[in-house]
Amino acid sequence: MDRYSKMKTILVTGGAGYIGSHVCKELAARGYRPITYDSLVNGHREAVRWGPFEHGDVRDRRRLDEVISRYRPEAAIIYELRLLGQSVAGGSITAITSAAASLCSRR
Repeated sequence: MDRYSKMKTILVTGGAGYIGSHVCKELAARGYRPITYDSLVNGHREAVRWGPFEHGDVRDRRRLDEVISRYRPEAAIIYELRLLGQSVAGGSITAITSAAASLCSRR
């Protein structure tokens, strides 16, 4: 049995960025298992130190559903990236939709 088996899992999109990695660190300190989901466009793989890493873009619904199915998170923390006036809000909506569908199907 690995050290994560009894921990509650939380999906953190953007978890390899500055803020996301600090959120993952705090979640781990509080006994949660953060699953970092990040495209690494602006994040850094070496920032992921407090739980598993899954590479993917928040706009890729199929990949996001695959990760959610694998880890079955209790909750999701979704960060929206804004760069030079551009937003990936559509990706955040995809992430929210995937997480909500998964979490609601357990009820």
